Amino acid sequence: MINRNRISDRINQLAQIGKSADGGVTRIAFSKEDQQAHNLVANWMKEAGLHVRIDRAGNLIGCLPGRNPTAPPVLIGSHLDTVINGGRFDGTIGVIAGLEIAQHLLEEKDLLPLPLEVIAFRDEEGVRFGSGLFGSRAMAGNLVKNEMDKVDLHNVSRKEVLEEAGLQPDLLPEAQRTDPITAYFEIHIEQGPLLEQRNIPIGIVTGIAGCIRLLLEFTGTAGHAGTVPMHLRKDALLVACETALAVDDLMRQYQVTSLVGTVGSLQAYPGAVNTIAGKATITVDIRDLDSSRLQHAVNRIKDFTQRIADTRGLQLKLQETLRTSPTLCSNALNDILKTTAQEMETPHIEMMSGAGHDAQAMAQICDMGMILIRCNDGLSHHPQEYADMDDIEIGVRLLEKAIKAYCRNFRFHMASS
Repeated sequence: MINRNRISDRINQLAQIGKSADGGVTRIAFSKEDQQAHNLVANWMKEAGLHVRIDRAGNLIGCLPGRNPTAPPVLIGSHLDTVINGGRFDGTIGVIAGLEIAQHLLEEKDLLPLPLEVIAFRDEEGVRFGSGLFGSRAMAGNLVKNEMDKVDLHNVSRKEVLEEAGLQPDLLPEAQRTDPITAYFEIHIEQGPLLEQRNIPIGIVTGIAGCIRLLLEFTGTAGHAGTVPMHLRKDALLVACETALAVDDLMRQYQVTSLVGTVGSLQAYPGAVNTIAGKATITVDIRDLDSSRLQHAVNRIKDFTQRIADTRGLQLKLQETLRTSPTLCSNALNDILKTTAQEMETPHIEMMSGAGHDAQAMAQICDMGMILIRCNDGLSHHPQEYADMDDIEIGVRLLEKAIKAYCRNFRFHMASS
């Protein structure tokens, strides 16, 4: 049987790394806390009997041989990094679920026909450099040209961060998988309210929304708060705020639930109470499952920001920090997940995921299937993020049974061919 107590204990142990006073968790990618989490999971993998390695992007990989050790593997993955003061379940349960399945197979001496790999990807969240899915994009060979040049708020580059973590950025291309992979599975909390509202524990993902992130920098003129008349001001913070309100208004005009826009960060400089802001930066995150509508919405935001900057006499620097296309899950894998859920008599629905996941990057190189688990009040990226162990156990059992069914089908097709 899947060991729910072991799953719960591991979730709770990881939650102690980067824990805040209000119960939240902060493990920014490649931070000391993030590395501690990877070290802990690596030890669990070794104790379980997996062969452990770390690739050139820092991804942690635990390997379980199959009965046919030369066959292409099945992958289960997610991430261990968090947003600032996030929750204990986001990403974590996907890695722990994969480890639990591998450990259970070993304990039961029930090896799969195919090798199984459990992966903890690095920097899924993208908090520090504005572009997430770093480890999975590296594995899929989809890093952008200027990836190493991106800098954080302290002007530290990604290249410097990787070097500090003991990695060699020049060897990063070696993280790309060129060997065949049969399938990638991921299990994750929903991060939204739909499953709870419908009193259903499991969602089977049909597709993941595409995401375009922008970094907007407005440059005006700093000045004394008491001496510069209002009509002569070039207030960068004011324009940034107008843009933030415009993003909300523009998204609502489309009147579709899948298109969403978020201004998640706003910085004003010099940031003094008695000084007009001479510079301001904001981040904009736009998501949709419809790629043409997604691009249309982004174009409208770009047009608006240029117009408002010109009208108020400010300079605008616009940078696209992330672009992921809407990604459809494999119909074949979804059929297996749905059939398995029906055999288990597990209530489930098919649904899209508005959140980005490592599965999105991995779908570029292999078939991908994904399970979502109900979470309380739809909360995620929040200290009160919570998923019930009953639901988590159901999800892990579903995933294990579905992977076994997939391996049986794969073996049948191989034999037939």
